[in-house]
Parts: sequence; structure tokens; C-alpha cells
Amino acid sequence: MLRKQGSFFPLCVAVAGMCGLPAPAGAAEDYINPVPIPIPVVALSSNATEESRMVADINSARAAAGLAPLTFDSKLSEVARAYAHDMAIRRYFGHLTPEGKSVADRLDVAGIGYQCAGENIAFVQDEEEAMSGFLHSSDHRANILSKRYTRIGVGIIIAGSYGTIFVQEFSDG
Repeated sequence: MLRKQGSFFPLCVAVAGMCGLPAPAGAAEDYINPVPIPIPVVALSSNATEESRMVADINSARAAAGLAPLTFDSKLSEVARAYAHDMAIRRYFGHLTPEGKSVADRLDVAGIGYQCAGENIAFVQDEEEAMSGFLHSSDHRANILSKRYTRIGVGIIIAGSYGTIFVQEFSDG
């Protein structure tokens, strides 16, 4: 689901080739490449409480599906938070930076080892709306409920009255 006017931008792609999985069927180019977002540079802040809540909500969804919880990874959260901040500061939204860097590139630069990695992103008002969107989207839900992933990092950057950028980084190592 993509509601540009309602500022709901949950997008996800299981990184092609990293897990032997193709990009989701029907994933439009606009969903993968950066989309300009009309927010001025504002005072940004992170929200560790909401990040912890999102990890708990992810693990609750996994438990309901009979899956083991994901282990919180502070390095993945640092990558997620930095990426959310970069999108807000440079006013774009997508799984690729304007330079074409992907989640794989971000994890490599951070020195995080993995064989399989994925990412969910949303630009909405709050954690509840982000999780609802993720869980009602088959591609996002697939990342949350993947048996391949064992670790999770979440980054949340608040962009004032314009909304909040949520990044979930998943890995197997």
C-alpha cells in the first residue's frame, strides 16, 4: 500500500541475491528508488522507547505465528537510525540512497556480517500506524515473519509535524 497524500510509505524489498530471493513481484521502480519527500529541514530526534516497542511488537507478531523471537542488535539499530536520519536530512525516501546504496551496502560499511538481510521502511505518524501497515502488507509481513532472519535493529527518526521515519533492518548473522 502506498498513500503518498496520507504520508504512508511502507516499502520493503528482500535484498535480491543476498538470500536467493528475488524482489517482490510487482515491486514498482518508484518503490525501490528514492522518492523525494516534501519536508523542510527540521529538528530531528530519535525515540529509543518507540524503537524498543517496535522490536517487542515484531516479536509479538512472530510469537503469534509460532516463530522464535528476533534478537535485538544494537549495531543494526545504529544502521537503521542513521539511514532514517539520512532520509530525513536529505529529503528522500526509498531503499536506495540517491547514490544507489542499498541495505547491503549499509551493513557492509558498518562491518555487520550476514548472508541474508532485509529492510522495511515507513514514513507515518507513529509506531502503531507503522506496525499496522507493515503487518497488513504481504512483503513487509514476510520480512517480519521470515525464518531466515535472527536479528533485528530498528531506527526511528521524528521529523516534527511532518511524521516519523521508521527503518527495520533484518539479518541472519
